[in-house]
Amino acid sequence: MFDVSRLRWHAITLTGLILAAWLWSLLIAPLTRDSSVLVKTDSTMDISMYKGYGKRLAGVVRERARKPEAANPRLGVLLGSSTLEDGVDPAMLTEGSKGSIQWLSLFGHDVNLVDMRNLSRLFFMSKLKADVLVIAVQLGMFAHNDNLSNVQKGFDFRLVLKALLAKQVGLVQQSIEDAAMVPFDRLFPNRIWINQRARNFVNDARIQLFSDLNVGVESLFPPLPDPWIVPHRYPGVVRANDLTVQKILDQLDDRGWFQGKNYSPDSDRCQAYIDLIKGARASGAIVYVLVVPESLMMKERIPKEALRCVSEPLEREFGKDAPKVLNFRDAMPEKYFYDAMHLSSEGRPIFSKMLSEALEKNLANEPRPPVSAPSSKRP
Repeated sequence: MFDVSRLRWHAITLTGLILAAWLWSLLIAPLTRDSSVLVKTDSTMDISMYKGYGKRLAGVVRERARKPEAANPRLGVLLGSSTLEDGVDPAMLTEGSKGSIQWLSLFGHDVNLVDMRNLSRLFFMSKLKADVLVIAVQLGMFAHNDNLSNVQKGFDFRLVLKALLAKQVGLVQQSIEDAAMVPFDRLFPNRIWINQRARNFVNDARIQLFSDLNVGVESLFPPLPDPWIVPHRYPGVVRANDLTVQKILDQLDDRGWFQGKNYSPDSDRCQAYIDLIKGARASGAIVYVLVVPESLMMKERIPKEALRCVSEPLEREFGKDAPKVLNFRDAMPEKYFYDAMHLSSEGRPIFSKMLSEALEKNLANEPRPPVSAPSSKRP
């Protein structure tokens, strides 16, 4: 027979956990936010990105260690976000260099410039030396956003109805799951913020420990079997449906990409941008900044203030020795975009060829860059 007292005990335990979480949300979160105990900026990246990034690096370290150093071609490194993953085929860049440069693509989903700098620590820990390093930026990556609560907006019946009519089962499921979390998010508005910062704090401490012990990235992550290959995430799909496109635009709007006040050449994003360039140059790499192609939808929404963040910090910090900016923002027709941000599998080889040609042309006349003094911050 079922013991009712056991149910009462479980109810008391659950109530206690809820109260503890609520007190954490109300009391601890404001303290950590103000004192920046956990993380000093608003990371937009899922912490799992470190794993994919690290596995790819470990694979390269393992492969290049099997050959004498002289037998390895020069190393080219691309750093960026999912727009790099879907927009550039590193194998085509290697082919375009006639094998003289082997190109490695390192990316993270939903990264901003501070996230990109933090991810790059794994590259510098790996002891790999890039001969050429390309920082691939989308203008929205410079946007700072203090709206970190990530509270769900609720159940959008019109969106769900449209998704049902379009037979977009995944979108319907996601909308229902989001709606189900609304009461919990209202009760604990800082829970996602706390979770993100706590995970970043632990991960940063782990990486710092291994770095201080002079232990390479290959000790942190299992190697990827073929780290040079980056498949497109949506092969054969020309265009995402309108509902998916709108959902992406809404997410970017929530992230602050479309508000001019979120962009400043003096922001932590721009400082991370400069730190990354200095770190790469200090290791002897030729550095380029790549502004990736943008769809018309993005160009209509990204404010003009974002453009200043690409050039002004470079001019102020490096003057005539600023790295060259390869601006491909307007390079691709709308028909080659899979959604609001990413090139389709048809557009990717076209842009990869354009970028390969631009890199080869610039590298043919490129002197070795002046070595910048390392920043006081780790790249």
